[in-house]
Amino acid sequence: SSIASRGMGEESFPSHGSPAARGLVNVFEEVLRLAAPDGGTAAGAATEAIGRITAKELEEIRTLKSPPAVVRRTLEATFLLLNAATATGPFAPPSWPRVQKMLADTGFLLRMREYDAESLKSAPALTAFVANEYFGDGSAKRRSRSRSSTKISLPNGVEVMRGASRSPSRGSPMGFFGARMEPCEERLTFKRVTYASRAAGALFGWCTATLVDALELAAPTVETLGEEEEGAEAATTPNPQQEQEPPAEAEPPKPSTPMRPPSPDPPPAIAVTPPLKLPAVEAARPASAVQAAPARPARASTGALPVLTKPETPKRELPAVVEPDRHFELFCSFEMGYSGLTEEGEPALQTVAAVMCMRKQLGCELLGSPATIENDALNLSRMEAVEAFFDLQGLQVVRSTEEPRRTPISGTPGVVCQVHLKRDRELRDYFILREEGEAFQLPRHTRSVVETLESEFEVQRHP
Repeated sequence: SSIASRGMGEESFPSHGSPAARGLVNVFEEVLRLAAPDGGTAAGAATEAIGRITAKELEEIRTLKSPPAVVRRTLEATFLLLNAATATGPFAPPSWPRVQKMLADTGFLLRMREYDAESLKSAPALTAFVANEYFGDGSAKRRSRSRSSTKISLPNGVEVMRGASRSPSRGSPMGFFGARMEPCEERLTFKRVTYASRAAGALFGWCTATLVDALELAAPTVETLGEEEEGAEAATTPNPQQEQEPPAEAEPPKPSTPMRPPSPDPPPAIAVTPPLKLPAVEAARPASAVQAAPARPARASTGALPVLTKPETPKRELPAVVEPDRHFELFCSFEMGYSGLTEEGEPALQTVAAVMCMRKQLGCELLGSPATIENDALNLSRMEAVEAFFDLQGLQVVRSTEEPRRTPISGTPGVVCQVHLKRDRELRDYFILREEGEAFQLPRHTRSVVETLESEFEVQRHP
């Protein structure tokens, strides 16, 4: 495999009119319709769907020896985007064992939540490759059904040579991701991928939203999709009135002197005289309307002033000495008698870590919750395991000063992660003022943190 050296700068991005860009935007529109039907954004819907992916679903996909083509190709695109910062050409789809290793990583979902699309802008050749390979309209046509070698032309002169063999020959250079080619793959769609795997559908939505953000393509909103479709149909549907107008224009040159005596002359004469009188009458009417016009804008301007001041009035800050009225807790379960996490415990830790990464002002305290028959040494071992997890993520947590919460034998032991708002005055004020009935405007990013805290965590009110 080889890739041309030119076109590696910013011009390597697919242009807005290229097949890859059109295919990507079409897929993005599909994600907007199916993943965000309530008027939200596909990026928000994809992030929310990723939060609902369980470790069990990822494990089921990871253990597949021969996954469905749409699932495999979706995970290939996910792998390429996540590793864009360290990618070097020539580019090729990763092997399935490398994808399985990615799924086995405990920080896989956290990497997706923290992903910065700016890393794709620094790797334009890779971005162009992924857009053409998995989202381009001509992705299936570029592949030959035979095992012969093919050449894929990326936008602005970037060319990728792909060999016929599915595995590289011994001693040949494999590039960054290894080589594996499939003959005549179908283009990915959100509906097709989601039908094969719900978890893969969430990953596919994340890939499309990330690419659209990196390529800075015009991503239409849900409300305008119907209007764009109607406009496209109107442009392609012939108008019968417009087809009849050309013959009407061709008739004037035909009439000659014999055509003047008949009735055609009276109708135009009658039609011309009324319009001549009407404009004179209408010209007098605007004069009176102009006199009344100044009063109307004055009313509109006076009515617009309170509307502009309303959003600014609720911005009231509480004194720094005011304590938060709540904190949020998420229980991370462990195996009874052991210091190993359960299947539900690991996703819970990842959720806490994701919220803390999204909101640096939040603090986290750990509180042990051993069973009544378990000793303190086992509880301490679990606390140290959770601390090591957050330390690997670069997050700081502290142990709570409260006494451990003992759970009955019939319950599940574990560690309680308490998320506090002591250092986050904005969220502290938001929850307190909301209880008092005040409207409090929050940025979009902060609203997503609030939604996660209230949906994934248990609220603990303070007396």
